[in-house]
Amino acid sequence: MGVPTSFEQLFFNIGALVYATVVLSLGTKVYAAHRIALNVESLSFQPGFAFGVAATTLVGQYKGAKEDNLARLASVEAWKRAIIFMGSVGVFLFLFPEYLVQIFTRDVEVVKYASSVLRIIAVIQPLLATANVMSGSLRGAGFSKIPMVISGVGMWFVRIPLAYFLAIKMNLGLVGAWIAMSTDISLKAIANYYMFIVKGYYKKESFKVKYEEVISN
Repeated sequence: MGVPTSFEQLFFNIGALVYATVVLSLGTKVYAAHRIALNVESLSFQPGFAFGVAATTLVGQYKGAKEDNLARLASVEAWKRAIIFMGSVGVFLFLFPEYLVQIFTRDVEVVKYASSVLRIIAVIQPLLATANVMSGSLRGAGFSKIPMVISGVGMWFVRIPLAYFLAIKMNLGLVGAWIAMSTDISLKAIANYYMFIVKGYYKKESFKVKYEEVISN
């Protein structure tokens, strides 16, 4: 079960390097603004990631106890709390991005670039929360291949080509690159939510090996 998650991270990290080269081609100040914006946005993302880990743990425990409805409830509760927390941070990011960026730099141009993209990511904080929690829920239910596929497709067939098209071809610069990233995150959120909640993967069995057989081995 850990192999798909390992490949998911591998595909994502390699894709992130390619995505970073697109941003870097826009210039050093733009890339500096990109990195600073990512650091500021982590104020929301890192706690949101923690809610995803909590969902993985709780869903796994309830699935192991064959309490499918409680597994779904745990996922939904983690999702609600993640949306509330990350949405609240998103409001702050949207209204006061300049103050947070100025912690890292006083360069007027960098502050302008970073602030503009922070407002983009602030709007989709509920969707980012959804992506984190629902992908974690799928892993907890034993379906780690599904987030792997969704993440890989999103990175390589949405984020990277769309970032190149918008940032380079359409001359939207860093804003275009972050629109591409936001689009990727939004589609991942919808896909993971659909698979876990709508398709009901919290009710399905992820493997055929019985617990007694695992213990005996």
